[in-house]
Amino acid sequence: MYFIISQMAKTIGEKIKSRRKEFSWTQEYLAKASQMSRIYINEIETNKVKNPGVKSLNKIAYALGLKLDQLCEHLERDRTKESRPIWKDKKHLRLYDIWAGMKQRCYNVNNVSYHYYGGRGIKICSTWKNDYSSFKQWALKNGYKPYLTIHRIDNNGNYEPNNCRWISNSQNAKSAKIKLNLRRRKT
Repeated sequence: MYFIISQMAKTIGEKIKSRRKEFSWTQEYLAKASQMSRIYINEIETNKVKNPGVKSLNKIAYALGLKLDQLCEHLERDRTKESRPIWKDKKHLRLYDIWAGMKQRCYNVNNVSYHYYGGRGIKICSTWKNDYSSFKQWALKNGYKPYLTIHRIDNNGNYEPNNCRWISNSQNAKSAKIKLNLRRRKT
């Protein structure tokens, strides 16, 4: 987590410095325009401030003619580029997103679907969890197509080779509807 925050702060510093130089401004000029100290501006630009405050960033962004979300928009785009592998073949990029989505649902308590997966004890087998290439290899050998989605055969079972298959979104929706109707009948 610290690494991600550090990388984000570095990217923000680089964006601020780049925008400042576009205007041919000195750090002193930006400091006056944003009502901040030149030293603080320098520390942000050189990545010495690991977690700059939102109020400070908002002042700097405003002085540079940006809204804070515009500054962060660049940041999010850059972070996504760094964290996702780049392939010319979009099929493999989608497959990576499926793998990353499984991990989010099972292990990120802040994910909106966590309570349906990780909250119920659903896990990912260690081979897949720790190694995208082994998941990709299994997927390609087991019928993955870009229009299919991963499906756990046993809804209470984990994401693992013997409990997963590829099905269409419409099949997945039918499966979910059947499971919902079975639950309603039991109550």
